[in-house]
Amino acid sequence: MTRSGSILNVHPGGDPVTTPADAARFPVFRAALHLALLAERVYTSTRGMINLSTALVDDDLDAVARAYSAALQRLAPHLDRLLDEESAR
Repeated sequence: MTRSGSILNVHPGGDPVTTPADAARFPVFRAALHLALLAERVYTSTRGMINLSTALVDDDLDAVARAYSAALQRLAPHLDRLLDEESAR
């Protein structure tokens, strides 16, 4: 995850994100995560960016954390395929 103030971006993979090219890795996975989060009623950009607001309370942040957990659990059976597609590009 990278962040600046209230803007954050979730990045798949274990490598550090230090360049725009690093941030662009795994577009298939990021798109799938975006859709899985929409199913959990959380909107992010297709690239993984989410903006937090000072109006959010702890319950809101907990709901977002639960949504990420549910979305990632939904994608877990497909991770190998979602991430392997990158090597074919």
